[in-house]
Amino acid sequence: MGLLEKIKSKRKSIIVIALILTMVVSVTVVTSTQIAYAATVDYWEVKLGGDTVAVVPSEAEALDLIESVKNHYVEEGTSPISVELDPLMTVEKVTVKKYGEQPDVTVNTNAVVDSLLEGKTTETTYTVQEGDSLWALASVMNMSLDSIAKAGEEDEEEEETHEAIQAGDEIVMSETEYPVNVTVETEVESIKDIRFKTVYEYTEDMYEDEQPVISRAGKNGSRRVLDLVTTVNGNVVSIQELASDTIEDAVDEVVRIGTKERPVYRAPAATYSSSSSAASSGSTGSSKAKAAAAPAAPQTDTSSSSYETGCAIANYALQFVGYPYVYGGTSLTGGCDCSGFVYSIFRSFGYSVPRTGVEYYGRMVTGSMQPGDIIVYPTHYSIYIGGGMEVSALNPSAGIKTLRVGVVSSSYYAVRVI
Repeated sequence: MGLLEKIKSKRKSIIVIALILTMVVSVTVVTSTQIAYAATVDYWEVKLGGDTVAVVPSEAEALDLIESVKNHYVEEGTSPISVELDPLMTVEKVTVKKYGEQPDVTVNTNAVVDSLLEGKTTETTYTVQEGDSLWALASVMNMSLDSIAKAGEEDEEEEETHEAIQAGDEIVMSETEYPVNVTVETEVESIKDIRFKTVYEYTEDMYEDEQPVISRAGKNGSRRVLDLVTTVNGNVVSIQELASDTIEDAVDEVVRIGTKERPVYRAPAATYSSSSSAASSGSTGSSKAKAAAAPAAPQTDTSSSSYETGCAIANYALQFVGYPYVYGGTSLTGGCDCSGFVYSIFRSFGYSVPRTGVEYYGRMVTGSMQPGDIIVYPTHYSIYIGGGMEVSALNPSAGIKTLRVGVVSSSYYAVRVI
């Protein structure tokens, strides 16, 4: 083969190789482009119920967001038994094409957590109807008794807490709604008091008007308690006692009350001399002999019948010592407040004592008090039982209890309705 032919042959080989290389490059470029357009990216949506509240680039970030909502109401140092969300919060994986339309990724997950925990408060006004009670309204409206009472106060500067409501009163109620409700159950161990009881010993060794004597001082005991505390959005909704161990027993207080009647001095009847009788039947000018001098008898506040009725009322009221205090209640065994206690005790004896405003119903006592009198404090009512003592529905922690007159407040007076 000549030189020229060899050259032509090599040129053809080079051209063929070039064509082959071009085809290979073209196929590679096309394949790479197809692969690139087929690539995908994964995102994770955080859902509240069926709504998406956040989109984050990793599953770990999504789970952290949910944990932040759950842990917001968990007290530091405690280990809750359960934390539940309503509606449920879930994580859902979403896959999109890398070069397609991308979702809006959440930049600030803390802001999302804050928005889920922030409630929206609305106010409504309720007009009290005839027959409504604080207890019933609190149950229906899912509010505490204190909240209902404060909502019904017309004067915000008034410190006195009203124990009753009247038809026509307006109660402004606030209700807060949250995007998600977080329920936390935690076991809490604590030391609680065992309140001592007061035991009364009636003795004829003391007069009934003597000051009662504490023959043994009371002492609170203590117990170790395990409670299951349930909160919703940080508010305690229930406390269930799971277990209790007594550490130290309480010692009852013993109070001795006299029952012996004190002799009542009766002044002798006035007598006149025979001469004075004769003089009185004679001329008007005759002088009358002076009556025999007698010391003044002690003043009594009421008749013996009224006193006996008052004692009966006082003794009846003492039967309910230890029963619970319920704000707005009138049940002597199921629960009552101070005015409800007075109302129910006197109603049992046929006296139409009003639910409130007792001080305007009876007559003020100007002398010494007797059992059955109603003691009126600035924000409290009680019944006098004698011996400087009173009985009343004191407060939620003490229930129906006896106290010395004046312990509640040094400002008081008494009224009598019998």
